[in-house]
Amino acid sequence: MKFFPFGSSDDEKQFKVQDRDKIKATNHFDKRSSNYDRKVTWGPLSFFRRKERAAVLELADLNQPNLTLIDIGCGAGFYSLEAKKRGLIVHSADISQKMLKNVEGYVDRVHIFDIESNLIEQKFDRVICAGVLDFVKNPEVAFSNLCRLVSPGGKLVILCPRQGMGGLLYRCEKYLLGMQINLFSSDWLSSQASKHGLKISDISYPLPTNMAIRFE
Repeated sequence: MKFFPFGSSDDEKQFKVQDRDKIKATNHFDKRSSNYDRKVTWGPLSFFRRKERAAVLELADLNQPNLTLIDIGCGAGFYSLEAKKRGLIVHSADISQKMLKNVEGYVDRVHIFDIESNLIEQKFDRVICAGVLDFVKNPEVAFSNLCRLVSPGGKLVILCPRQGMGGLLYRCEKYLLGMQINLFSSDWLSSQASKHGLKISDISYPLPTNMAIRFE
């Protein structure tokens, strides 16, 4: 398996995840589910998490009570719980049943959900997907399924690793844990979104490794 895709600008060659990587990532998060939020916000990591979370929240525009929201790959539930505080109707979805225990009873509904193989028929005013596309085997299918969740007039906000030196450093970090990850370009995401009538309305770069994008 190739590791560094130097010499190629094709987006698909930046998609590295195989079955074993996805399984390893799922197991990794399962094991850390009980204290995941504390681990990812510990010490200097808190600075990076605050920047990422602030970027996603700004793009998601959660200041209208009674909107419907689904948080795909909710993890410990930061975005789900923040949306609930603001009066939204919140669904939380994750491939890890153990992660869902962090939000069960605090949100309106939980879903055990694999973005590549499950479908949820309902559509939502806000769809948030942070830190999930990194680990999917088929980014085109996964992103298409995200787009299908967006109501007419709704917004989709993703946080994902981006191509470039920062993304390669993030890839190295995960490689040391035995996992490959995907890197994305805004051009590829824009092209895929257009198939579903969505377009990029805003983009920010909270860290050198990633980007937060809003589609409408």
